[in-house]
Amino acid sequence: MSPLRWNPALDALPLSGIRKMFNLASTMKDVIHLSIGQPDFPTPASIVEAHIAALREDKTHYTMDAGLPELLAALADYYGARYGRRLAPENFVETTGGSEAMYLAITAVAAPGREVIVIEPSFVLFQPLVRMTGARVKRIVTRAERGYQVDPEEVIASIGPATCAIILNSPG
Repeated sequence: MSPLRWNPALDALPLSGIRKMFNLASTMKDVIHLSIGQPDFPTPASIVEAHIAALREDKTHYTMDAGLPELLAALADYYGARYGRRLAPENFVETTGGSEAMYLAITAVAAPGREVIVIEPSFVLFQPLVRMTGARVKRIVTRAERGYQVDPEEVIASIGPATCAIILNSPG
């Protein structure tokens, strides 16, 4: 029996610089962590109490694929009112975080022969995810001296027949 071979697409996922620094910092003392969004304050009491209540009420089971129906309805109501549009719960998907949301969005549209425009600087996960799908990354680099402002004309000029998505993020 031949040994298991890893998916070659994993080669598109190099360890990012921030992860290297995070791993190094974990071996050091007296480090102030400014990396992966770990809050420097305790979880608010209202969130702790809501979790305790959910455990007591046996709300520990899987939800529907898109998420908890009550949450999706609340999101539709909130954002519909905020933006003055009719939105349905089906317009929303609940994820465990931003990385999962981006994974789902990118893999839903990117494929071999397609391209995704990524505004830089960007989160370290975006470009490797695009490459894993076989799609091509088209980078638009913003600069500090211009306040990381995106030039709309440059974005428009970058859109081609193979463009399937544009990833905009802050500070880019």
